Amino acid sequence: VPTAAIGEDAFQECDTVGITRPCVKHNFLVRDVKDLAETMRRAFYIARTGRPGPVLVDIPKDITVAQCKYTPPKGEISMRSYAPVNKGHQGQIKKAVQMLLAAERPMIYTGGGVILSNAAPELNKL
Repeated sequence: VPTAAIGEDAFQECDTVGITRPCVKHNFLVRDVKDLAETMRRAFYIARTGRPGPVLVDIPKDITVAQCKYTPPKGEISMRSYAPVNKGHQGQIKKAVQMLLAAERPMIYTGGGVILSNAAPELNKL
C-alpha cells in the first residue's frame, strides 16, 4: 500500500513488519525514498554481521516508483540498537575444548560461519 495508507486498514494492507518480527534479525519500514539507500546499507550490515540472518525491508508501493537524487552513503555504520557480540563465551569455549579432548573419535561439523569469518586456516590447524 502507499505510505499514506499505512495503518488505515487499506485494501490488502498487512502489518508485514509485525508479522515477520519473530523470525528476522531486524525490520525496516521505508517511509521516504531519500532514506532507501541508507536503509538498504543498514539492512545488509545487520544481515551480515554478528550471527548472519534475515532482515526485512518493507518498501511501500509509492516508494517503489518514487525518485530522488542518489548520494552514496559514507562512513561507518553505527546503530545504538544493534551491537553484535563478536567474542565467544569463555566458559562455553573451555567446555567445548574439554569435550574434544575427552572424545575418542572427535568430529567437528561447521557451517558457513567459518567461511564468513575467514577462520578456515584456524579450523584446519585444530
